[in-house]
This record gives sequence, structure tokens and C-alpha cells, in this order.
Amino acid sequence: MTIDFGACQAVLLDCCSLLNLYASRRLADILQVLPVRCAVADVVIGEATYVLRGGDGDDAAEREAVDLRPFIAFGRVEVWHLETDAEFTSFVELAAEIDDGEAVTCALSFHRAGAVVTDDRKTLRVMARAASRIPIFTTSQLLEYWTESTHADNDSSRAMLLDIQMRARFVPGKQDPLLAWWESLIRDP
Repeated sequence: MTIDFGACQAVLLDCCSLLNLYASRRLADILQVLPVRCAVADVVIGEATYVLRGGDGDDAAEREAVDLRPFIAFGRVEVWHLETDAEFTSFVELAAEIDDGEAVTCALSFHRAGAVVTDDRKTLRVMARAASRIPIFTTSQLLEYWTESTHADNDSSRAMLLDIQMRARFVPGKQDPLLAWWESLIRDP
């Protein structure tokens, strides 16, 4: 499955997708292969505070702070804020149905030609209904795009997915079209 970025100017990560990609330990690599900019709403930065340390040690369940400063400093991640009346209006309308981080992310995407990256089922439903013209991607789609673009071997891909499962406690849902891809990489050592 190949992602069609179409006319989108950027991908906007919501909190869950940001945490998943950060937990992969390959955020910089993933962002580098994207043919568009990556942005995060300022509200999302405040929500995405930690992932788990992971691994096999006694400290596997300890929290590790999410530090986006290097990604922001090097221009890999842009921080976007609601600025116009139209953006604020869209945010208020969406916040009546979904959490604030997702609502800001989606509002910004409406007005700035951005695609939304989310794994939140409710957000996926709201976006499908509210803005069919906005591209919506999932964590697994970006990960598959990275593995195909870089020709990553199965061991590297498997380690990345296991990190996400352990550090972000994420596994794609049953509705995710790439669930079988994910499971096959986890199974194949």
C-alpha cells in the first residue's frame, strides 16, 4: 500500500500518532523520507509527554519524556498554532465531538492543506464525515511507507514495531488495513 500525499502541504500528527512514531526510536528517519513537511499542533506537544522506556530490564515500565526540541530545532517538526477565525471556528466545532488535540490537528488540516495522521477511531470517523477532501493516514501507513522507501529489512522493521508496542502500548486496530502487514512482521523473526 503506497501513500498518496497528493496536494497536501504537510502531515499533521495528532497525539497518538506522535507518541507511536516517537516510541519507534526512528522518528528522525521516518520524517526524513516523507515528501512533505511534518507539523504538530502546539496543544499536541503539551499532551504528548512520555513513552515507556521499554526493553527487557526492570525499568521497562518507567516513563521516558518525549523531547521534540531536537526535531523542532532541525526543522523536522513544525509547531503550528490556531491563528485565524476560521481555524478557531473549525476547532470549536470539532472539539464538540473529539478531544482538543485531535480537534486542533484536524482544524489546522482543513485550512492549511494538511493531511491528518491519527489512529483514534472516533477522529477517523469524524474526519471521514466532516472533510472527505482531507487525506487521513495512520501510524501503520507511515511506517509501511518508511519500510518501503528505505527498503528496511524485516529485523529492523520488527524491532521498530516491537518498540511501538512496548513503549507506546499501540497495536493497530482490527479496522486498520495494514494490521496483517504489522502482524506478519512481528511474527517473522
